[in-house]
Amino acid sequence: MNRKRIVVAHLYNNFTGSPKVLADVVNALSASGIEVDLHTNKGPGFLDGLTGINRFHAWYKWHPNKYIRLIHFTLSQVLLFFSLLRYWRKDVCIYANTILPFGAGLAGWLMGKRVIYHVHETEFQPPLFTKLLLSVIRLSAHKLIFVSKYLQEYHEFPHIPQEVVYNALPQDFMEMIQEYQTEEKAEVSEDKFEVLMMCSLKKAKGIFEYIELAQKLPEIHFTLIISQEKGQIMQFLGEVSIPTNLSLEEVKKNVHPYYAKTDLLLSLSHPIEWPETFGMTLLEGMSYGIPSIVPPVGAPLELIREGKEGYHLDMRELEKIEAKIQELKDSPETMQSLSQQASQRAKDFSIEVFQEQILRAIA
Repeated sequence: MNRKRIVVAHLYNNFTGSPKVLADVVNALSASGIEVDLHTNKGPGFLDGLTGINRFHAWYKWHPNKYIRLIHFTLSQVLLFFSLLRYWRKDVCIYANTILPFGAGLAGWLMGKRVIYHVHETEFQPPLFTKLLLSVIRLSAHKLIFVSKYLQEYHEFPHIPQEVVYNALPQDFMEMIQEYQTEEKAEVSEDKFEVLMMCSLKKAKGIFEYIELAQKLPEIHFTLIISQEKGQIMQFLGEVSIPTNLSLEEVKKNVHPYYAKTDLLLSLSHPIEWPETFGMTLLEGMSYGIPSIVPPVGAPLELIREGKEGYHLDMRELEKIEAKIQELKDSPETMQSLSQQASQRAKDFSIEVFQEQILRAIA
């Protein structure tokens, strides 16, 4: 790989999957001797602690109102486009994390630079918005990196070179597992069954279905972590009643204490409205030996095998999910087998393999 500069653009620095993966990418690039210019908003998020790079503020502010959010997004990409024109006479490669920073793609296309997209998902609302983003990709992209085979096959880009690079867990995450497993498990009662779901603040993520499950299974404790602040979460939920056996948590930077005491992980994304394109929380959960219930479509099927690391169930059939949770609670032998296979499966997604593949894909 030539020792030149990579200009990385990311829209929203928060504590969700795509900035976490980008942090691994930036660390791999920096460690290999590549100079990295990172353009993103202030956060807080997983990109805050990165060192050895050049940081540039790219304005963006998330808003709960979708119309205001669209205005903020459009303005952010206009500003990003003009900001990146500073590289016109420089030998750089533009690296857009997710398909959202289309301002970076357009700037790269105009300047004749090589543009790479790391594609985490390709469906946004409204559909016309998605068409715009995909059109910019077809115009500007020199290479596409997908996080799953499912996502790669979802849209056709026959003229653009592409690769699949599965996400991985960073080494510091793996090093903290033993410590938290020992501390947290000691505090959890043997007869207490803990269910966890972590997601973004979207209806299609199954938030209301998860609350309903907690209402139906009062003897089980549920935890729901949503990647927004508490005020925005409560505004979104409105008059929905939160049962006493459900702990509702706002965005967390450190999720280890929650994984360490969890028995079962849920992903309740709508199979049609929001098919999952990878599932970073599923991989994190597997590293803790946590089995999962996941949607019957999408990239989670590439991680969770039916009856081995978990089960494939549709959130629209909530009775089946309720019955499966109850069945697993009453079957410690099955849970132990699922847990062992989940721990073993997590080893297939090492950070060393990820770093090697991502550097080769960018080269």
